[in-house]
Amino acid sequence: MLNRKIKYNIHNEFHMLRHFENVEQGTIDFLLSNGFSIHEIETEIQAAGSRFFPQFSNRLNTLIEILNHFPSQELLSINGNLILTSTFEKKDYPNGIGTEAVISLDLLTEDERNLISHKKNRDFSLAHLKVARLPSTHSATMILKRIADGYHFITAYPGHPSQPIPAKNMDKEMYRICEEFWSRMVFLEKIDS
Repeated sequence: MLNRKIKYNIHNEFHMLRHFENVEQGTIDFLLSNGFSIHEIETEIQAAGSRFFPQFSNRLNTLIEILNHFPSQELLSINGNLILTSTFEKKDYPNGIGTEAVISLDLLTEDERNLISHKKNRDFSLAHLKVARLPSTHSATMILKRIADGYHFITAYPGHPSQPIPAKNMDKEMYRICEEFWSRMVFLEKIDS
């Protein structure tokens, strides 16, 4: 199994609040002591996103260690990042490793499609649907950027690879590809969130 040298920073720790079902208290304390407000932290925790179950991981360094040492499929994204996808055994995780909050619009019924709303997610309007329960998954995706002495962690989430959310600083072709991808997807949000 590979043992990539992966670096991350406080902004990665903050971003990952949206991808853990229960955030470890030490992470919250660390973010508070480094200038993040409780409002910023709570907003990120409540953001729509696929979330790892705490039985799998609830802190970034542990998650990176698990995903870095587990066999994965590798592919290069349109922006040059390394995408690692791992699938964990049902016998090891009978209820899955987390919830998947991004699915294809094709999987929705007509009634569900009529309930879609659009919300800003990182300055881009995306389809959202409130559901009673998010589907669980046995797959995880980790995205890394190659740097001189290893890799820099970008994100990780339960579920299958997706495209980056379109951003104004992308070149036109990349923006078009990402926009087209997200036009076919919907973010699922639990009704009670």
